[in-house]
Amino acid sequence: MQNRFSGVLQKRAGSLYLLVVLIIVSISVLAGKFFQISRQRQSSSFRLEQNLLAREIAESAHNEAYAQIVNQTTDRESDLAKWLVAKNNHEVYQLDLPSTESIKQQLLKPNFSAEIKCELKKIDFRSNSHELIDYTPPDQGQGTLAIKIEIEIFHGLINARKLLSASLTMHHDYLVVAMVSRRNNFSARTGYSQSFPLDYSLLIRDGLKESREYSGKVPDGERKILIIDQKTLTPDNCGKICFSGTDAGNSLAGDTPSGYVVIDYGHADKTGISPAPRLNASQPFNPTPGSLNLPVQELPAPIFFNRQNGPVSLFSTGANGFQAYGNFELWSRRRLKRDDLVRLRIIDFDKKIIRPRGIIHTAETDGLTFEAGAWKIEGCGVLIAPKFSIAGPISKSTDKDMLVLFARKEGIEVITDQRIESALIAVNDDLTGCVTVLKKLDLKGAIIADRLNLALWNPGSHKIEYDPAFKLKDKDVYITSLSRWTTFQSWKIN
Repeated sequence: MQNRFSGVLQKRAGSLYLLVVLIIVSISVLAGKFFQISRQRQSSSFRLEQNLLAREIAESAHNEAYAQIVNQTTDRESDLAKWLVAKNNHEVYQLDLPSTESIKQQLLKPNFSAEIKCELKKIDFRSNSHELIDYTPPDQGQGTLAIKIEIEIFHGLINARKLLSASLTMHHDYLVVAMVSRRNNFSARTGYSQSFPLDYSLLIRDGLKESREYSGKVPDGERKILIIDQKTLTPDNCGKICFSGTDAGNSLAGDTPSGYVVIDYGHADKTGISPAPRLNASQPFNPTPGSLNLPVQELPAPIFFNRQNGPVSLFSTGANGFQAYGNFELWSRRRLKRDDLVRLRIIDFDKKIIRPRGIIHTAETDGLTFEAGAWKIEGCGVLIAPKFSIAGPISKSTDKDMLVLFARKEGIEVITDQRIESALIAVNDDLTGCVTVLKKLDLKGAIIADRLNLALWNPGSHKIEYDPAFKLKDKDVYITSLSRWTTFQSWKIN
C-alpha cells in the first residue's frame, strides 16, 4: 500500500518537474522573443528616426536649392542662367548648398554626420507653342527642371559606418523668355518675335492720320515737337521709326544712325512727315522745325507678323493680328493683383522699387500708378496692365536692367518731366492705345502706340532717346523663371 502511494507521488513529482521545466522554457522563449522584438522595435524606431531626419534635411536642402536657383539666375550672365538657357546642354549641374551644410550638424546627434549633394537636370524642353509653332528666338520655351538631393548619414567619427542613403527628387516647370531678340537693322524680320516692338524708337500705328487731323489747327504757342535723339548710336543699334496711316502708301520707316529726327506737329500746314514708304535721306543734317531728317542710310520697309508667322498689317486685330508679347504661354505671371505684386516682391510701392522678371501680367482694373518720387528698376522684364500712370522718374540700377510697360487695354499717362528709362507700349485691338504726355517728355527708351493723343500733350519740345539695350546684333537676351510648384516628387531610400 505504501509502495503504491510512493509511486503515485513519484509520478506526480515527475509531472510537476516537467511542468516547471516547460514553464521555464516557455518563459525563456517569451523573454527571448520579447527582447528580440524590443530590439527590432528599437532598430525600426532608430531607422524611422534617421529616415525622418534625412527627409527633413533633404527638404531643407531642396528649399535652399530653389532659392539659390532663383537668386543666381537673376543675373542672366551667371553660369547657372546660361546653363538653364542652353537647351542642348544636358549635363548635370552641381549646386552648392552652404546654408544646409552649416545647419545640418545642429539636426544630427553627437557622433553622427551627413553628406549632402545637389544635382540639377533638365528633363525636357518644349521650344514651340501649343499650336506647334516654333518660337523665335529658338532658345525660348518651357521646360522641366529636376532638383535632386542626395543624402547619406554616418555614425562614428573614425571608420564611420553608413546608416542610411536616400534621395529626394522634385520637378519644377521653368520658362526661358527672350527680352531682346538679336536684330540686323539692315534686313527685315522674317517671322514673329514677341519683342519686335523694341526694334523701334517710335512706332505709331495710326500716326499719319492723327498728325494730319492735328496739323495746321494749333496756334504756334501750342505746337508739339517730338525729337528722337540717336546721335550717339551707330547704325547697328539705333531704333527704327514707323508712322503708319489709313491712306494707301502713307507710311514712314527709317532709322537715325546719327543726329535727330524732328517731328513738328501743328507747324503751318505741314506735318513734318514724309509720305514715302521707304526713305533714302541723303540730305545733310538740319533739324529745323517742321523737318524730318534721316541721314544717309536706307533701311528696308517694315514687315510685321502674327503669332502664326503670317505677315499682317499694322491695323489687323484679333488672335491672328498685330500683337505685342502674344506668346501667352511664356508669361511668367498672370492676373496678379496689387497685393500679389507686393507679396511676390515684384513692386515695392513704399521703397519705389520695380523688380520685373520675365513677362508679368496684372489684372488690376485701375491699372498701375507709379507715384511721385524716384523709382528704381532692379531686373529685366515686361509689366502688362490695362493702363499706367507715371508721376515720377524711373531709372535703371545697372546697364543689365530693362523695363517695358505695356498698356493692353487703355493708355499710358506721363505726368513728370524727369527722365523715364523704359519702353512705353500702348496698343490694343480697338486702336485706342495712346501715350499722353502732360509735361515735357524726357524718355530713354521707346514709344509704341496706336495714337499719341497729341491734343492732350504739353506744348513744346519732347525728346525720345532710344535705349541701345533694346537692340543687339550678335546675341539674344534671355530671362528665366522657375515655378514654385512641384509637378513630381520622389523620396527613395537606398
